[in-house]
Amino acid sequence: MKMILKFCKFGFACFILFALIGCETTPLPVVNDAPPPIGDILKIGDSVTIQFTDVPHPPDYHRENIKEDGTISLPGLSAEKKSIQAAGLTPQKLERAVWDLYVPSMYKRLTVTVTSENRYIYVHGEVVLPNRYQYITEMTVTQVIATAGGFTNFARKNKIILTRKGGHRIEVDCKQALIDSSYDVSVWPGDTITVKRRFF
Repeated sequence: MKMILKFCKFGFACFILFALIGCETTPLPVVNDAPPPIGDILKIGDSVTIQFTDVPHPPDYHRENIKEDGTISLPGLSAEKKSIQAAGLTPQKLERAVWDLYVPSMYKRLTVTVTSENRYIYVHGEVVLPNRYQYITEMTVTQVIATAGGFTNFARKNKIILTRKGGHRIEVDCKQALIDSSYDVSVWPGDTITVKRRFF
């Protein structure tokens, strides 16, 4: 009798095993926990283009440089909703954040596409290699000047002019910044650094 019970338990276990093997299983989604490349993260000053499609009357096509507070303003939304944080996000995450503001409150479905133009910093004047440099990672005025080959012998190092993309001008003393980094200033995409010539 004991042998029969053991055989039945073994047979039942085999049946369950074969049933599980024969079942279709849905693979779990692959989650990529690696941080996005730094060049994919939107920064202050980036030019962002947002297109809305797949609905009869979509919101207007929108292009804007990310403001100094890191936000952009979206079309067709109330005042309390139209401003959205963009700096620090990838274009894909910004797409989702924008989509959430319009769906389902205004549209049942909507496709949002966010693109950002190539980002550059411009360096003029008394540096060894004045040029346009692609913005890849966060940099300061002294770091950008080093990337441009450093100062020439005629550079006026204590009055560097940093002009933001929106036109705001900041004077930077690079002599002091090399001693105390708190005097250095972050550079954003679209900024222009001008190194003037000294006269003595």
